[in-house]
Amino acid sequence: MSNEIDKELYEKFGRDVYRNKYDNDGDNAKTGYEAEDAFFLACQHYDEYSDISPATEDENVLEHIDFKAKKFGSVDVKSKKEAFDQGQIWIEHTNVVGEKGWLYGGARYIAFDWGDHFRMVPLEWLQITVNKLTKNAKEVKHKNAALYNWYQRKGRKDWLTKVTAEDIFFITDLCISKYIINQEEE
Repeated sequence: MSNEIDKELYEKFGRDVYRNKYDNDGDNAKTGYEAEDAFFLACQHYDEYSDISPATEDENVLEHIDFKAKKFGSVDVKSKKEAFDQGQIWIEHTNVVGEKGWLYGGARYIAFDWGDHFRMVPLEWLQITVNKLTKNAKEVKHKNAALYNWYQRKGRKDWLTKVTAEDIFFITDLCISKYIINQEEE
C-alpha cells in the first residue's frame, strides 16, 4: 500500500489519517480530512442525513467510499483544490499506484466541496459526463492543459483530467449546506 498513517495528522483529527507517499507535506491529506469532517458535520444538521456513518477502512481504501447514509447511500468526499479557483475540478481516472481512481470507485455519490455547501453528483452521471467530455482527449505533459485531456504526473501511475465547475453544476443531484441559519421564532 502506498499510504501510511501520519502521526501528526492523527493528533489533529483524532483518528488514523492516511497520507499518500507523494503528499510530502501532508497538505492534501489535511484538506481532504477537513472536507470529510465538514461534510459529516453538515449532514448532522439534517434529520434525513443524520444517520451518516464512516465507511470501513477497506471500503475507504479499496472502494473510495468515505461515508454511508440511508438517504443517499455511499459517498466519496472531494475537497476543493487550487483548480477550483479557475473554475475547474480534478477527476482521478487512475490513482498514483496505477489502480482504479475514485471515478471508478464504489461510491454512489461524489460530494464536491463548493465552499459553503457540498454538491452531490451521482457517480454514474459523472462517469458518463467525463467519458463524453474526454472522448477526443489527448495525453498532455502539463497540468494547465488537462482540461478534457489526460495528464499523468511525473513518476506516478495516475491519470487525471479536469472538467469545469459548470460541468459538475449541471449534473448535481443534491446540495448539502455547510451552514444552517437559525431563525428565532417570533
